Amino acid sequence: MTTAPLYNRPLIQIKQTKLNPDYWDTVLRIFDAGQFKESLIEVLKYVDPEVPGKCGNAEQTEFVIPHGSSKIYLSIKDGKYFIRCPFLKVPEKNKVALLRQIAELNFNTLVLTQLVLNDKNELNFVYESPIELCEPYKVYYIFDEICLNADYYDDLYIEKFGAQRLEEIVVKKLPADVMAKSWELFQTYLKEIRSYVTYFEGKRSFSFCWDTMAEGFMKIDHILSPQGYLRVEIEKAVNQMYGNKQLPDILNDAKAALEKLEKFDQAKFEESIYEPEVFISARTRADITAVQNRLRKNYDAAKNEMGGSDYTGASLSLISGIYELLYRCNMSSDILNILLNAMEKSSGLEWKAAAETLWPAVTQVMDMKPGEPFKS
Repeated sequence: MTTAPLYNRPLIQIKQTKLNPDYWDTVLRIFDAGQFKESLIEVLKYVDPEVPGKCGNAEQTEFVIPHGSSKIYLSIKDGKYFIRCPFLKVPEKNKVALLRQIAELNFNTLVLTQLVLNDKNELNFVYESPIELCEPYKVYYIFDEICLNADYYDDLYIEKFGAQRLEEIVVKKLPADVMAKSWELFQTYLKEIRSYVTYFEGKRSFSFCWDTMAEGFMKIDHILSPQGYLRVEIEKAVNQMYGNKQLPDILNDAKAALEKLEKFDQAKFEESIYEPEVFISARTRADITAVQNRLRKNYDAAKNEMGGSDYTGASLSLISGIYELLYRCNMSSDILNILLNAMEKSSGLEWKAAAETLWPAVTQVMDMKPGEPFKS
C-alpha cells in the first residue's frame, strides 16, 4: 500500500449548525427580564431561527420539532412548560431486558429528562417544570439530551430487542443513483480498510493500523452520513478506537467491528441512508482556536514525521486528525474548504506527494488568527 487512502466529497451536503452564539446574550436578557415564555422561544431561535415559525402554532404555545428519527413536542400552558419525545413501544418479548436498559439510562445517562413508561407500554422522554424555572442553559441541555439520546438509542433497541417506534419517521430519501453510489463507496471503503490493515500488520506497523482503521470508520460517517442502525455501529467502532484499552485490544475490537460492517445487509444499509432533519447537532461548534486545539496533537506528530521524511506517518497523522475534526466538530466554511480541498487533492497519491499536499493546508489552518480575514 504505497498510496494515501481515497477521498470523495460527501454525498449529502454537510449540514452546518445554525446555532448563533452571538444571540445567547439576548436569550439571557429576556429570561432575566421575567419574559419566560418568550425566553423559551428565544432558545429555539438561538439553535435555529427558523424553528419557531416553521414548527410552532400561531400562538407560539405548541411546537413539534423534528430531529433525526425523533420528534420533540414543546407545550407552554397553565404556567408550565412540557417537553416530550415519543420513543419506543416496548415488546412483550425481551420486555424485561429492554426495561433494564431503560433503567440504566435513567440512572446513569439522563440528567435532566427521564424515560417514562405509560400504561400502553410506551416509552417517552419527558420533562415538565413551572415556566419561571425555564433557565435558558437548562432548556438548551434538555433539548440536547433528548436529541442525542433518542436518535441514538431508538435504532439500537429496535435492532437489539425488537422494540417499535411510536411514530413513523419522516425523512428525505436519496435518489436511486445516489443510494447505489453510497453502497458502492461503502464496500470500497471497507475493502480499503481491510487492505491497509493486512499490509501494515505484515509490516508490524500497528500504529498505522490504528490510523487507517480510525480514519476509515470516520470517513464512512463523513462521506455517507449514515443514520439508523448503521450509524450506531459506526459510532461504536469510533468510540472503541479512542478507548482506554491497550493498542492490541483496541485493534482486535476494531477488526471485530470491521467484520460486522463487512456483513452488513444491503437492504438494512439502505434503510440507514437518508437525509434527516437536525435540530441539535451531535457535533460541537468549533471556532478557529478550538479547531487548532483539536488538530494540535496530530499536527505536531506530522511535523516530526515530515522532518524525518516519514511521509506515510505524516500523511496518516494529518488524515486521521482531519477526520476526527470532521467527526466531532462543526466549523466555518473557510476552514472546511481548506481541509476538504487538501483531502481531495491528496486522494490516492503516493505517500510523499500526499504528505506534501496535506501539510501546507493544515499549516495554513494552524497559522490562522481569531478574527483574521480569510486569505485564499
